[in-house]
Amino acid sequence: MQLRLRYALIYCMLFLSSYVYSQSRIQPIWSSLTSEKIWSPFEQKYKPLKDDGRLQVIILLSTECPMCISYSRTIEALNQQYASQINFYGVFPGRTYSDKQVNEFVSSYKLTIPVFIDPKMKLTKLLRAEVTPEAFLFDSSGTCIYRGAIDNWLVEIGKKKIKADEHFLQNAIEQTLRGEQVAINFIKAQGCLLNEY
Repeated sequence: MQLRLRYALIYCMLFLSSYVYSQSRIQPIWSSLTSEKIWSPFEQKYKPLKDDGRLQVIILLSTECPMCISYSRTIEALNQQYASQINFYGVFPGRTYSDKQVNEFVSSYKLTIPVFIDPKMKLTKLLRAEVTPEAFLFDSSGTCIYRGAIDNWLVEIGKKKIKADEHFLQNAIEQTLRGEQVAINFIKAQGCLLNEY
């Protein structure tokens, strides 16, 4: 009996610690992000992200990351599908990205989302981002309600599925648009480590 109780307590502690960990990932608030101006390589100026009460999606990207290249089509498809309801943004963290590199990436992979460079990584640090690509979904109140992997196509570095069969970001978007609570608010993203220079 005591052994069962001990196992039950251990299970509860593990569950609570994983819950607290997942909740601790969901902290960025949209208003704190829009207080930071971020560089637009297309417009050639610093500007804040929109704060218009819509759903917002930020996806951390890198011009050098093969996974970002692979996911560019998925990102653009999501943008096209939800453009009337959601603002999508691509953010390239770090100072190593030139305007030319980013604009060429956007052109080569036919992205129509607004893209920004975060040279001092202020916004990236507010997001607590870890890899590229990594997605963040904010609801109309400005709360981050999902962060992490776009889908489960990339299982881990060097290991991919033929086709994704779980679409984490899209599921979170659909649930939010239906007025439901997001069922899964964090899935650890796999990808390239941030270039923090």
